Amino acid sequence: MISNIQRFCIHDGSGIRTTVFFKGCPLRCAWCANPETQHTCAELMIYHARCGQCQTCISACPAHALSLNGGNIQVDTSQCTLCKLCVKACPNRAISIKGEVLCAQEILDIVRRDKPFYQTSGGGMTLSGGEPLYQPELALELLVLAKKYNIHTCIETSLACSFSVVEKVLPFLDEIYFDLKHTNNTKHKAGTGISNTQILDNIEHLLKQRPDARMRIPVIPGFNDTEKDILEICRALKEFPISSVELMWFHNLGNPKYSALAREYPYTHISPFSDIDKKKIKDNYQANGIVVIHS
Repeated sequence: MISNIQRFCIHDGSGIRTTVFFKGCPLRCAWCANPETQHTCAELMIYHARCGQCQTCISACPAHALSLNGGNIQVDTSQCTLCKLCVKACPNRAISIKGEVLCAQEILDIVRRDKPFYQTSGGGMTLSGGEPLYQPELALELLVLAKKYNIHTCIETSLACSFSVVEKVLPFLDEIYFDLKHTNNTKHKAGTGISNTQILDNIEHLLKQRPDARMRIPVIPGFNDTEKDILEICRALKEFPISSVELMWFHNLGNPKYSALAREYPYTHISPFSDIDKKKIKDNYQANGIVVIHS
């Protein structure tokens, strides 16, 4: 199940890339910017800011799953069959369905369209999500096919899976980015819904086999941005053969997606970091012996 295939990406690895967003993730990060990738099933999204309340979608729905309530179109997910008739009927493109079943060859046929751009920029295909290794068979098949077509490969992963899954894809990966949310297990559970024990073990195993893999730390207000948090993280990092990290700054650009999915977003009223705050956080990392790159 794929959420989206985004072409001409420049932040998901080297060069110009096509990023394949997998649907499904074992984590439930409270700050997640792509909530539409969390579940493995297809989902209807209604962007209320675009809606003109013409109710054309309501008339088009054969399952009577849509209604106007409190000035907004709402969906009864127990009735919705994801037939896409409302999507086609909406004149403002306010409705979309995220989630499509595609085989590896179908995905690669899309990825291959931009191969000339990959060759001139050093880019290629990136597997992201969600968590691409949550669908290990599809991820592996995609990577094998990409190498068959001489396409550079990259993955963005939380490493929240069995390391046997990671080992299978390593031979077919040119570039690896992995996240570390927090080294404190209690905080990690509170922020993501799962323990970090397996993740930390996987980081250790991964860096032994692929010391070129790059660590990214999402910096989240109130979760891992204090001096105490940074000190704890840096002390733990010294157990790994790692001297630099990339900091991924919190943003709330995913807020409209939560509304479109009729979900609450815990960080709605939390502001992004100021430049002064960013400098202070970077300085804290570097004062503790960790070099910050590309932030």
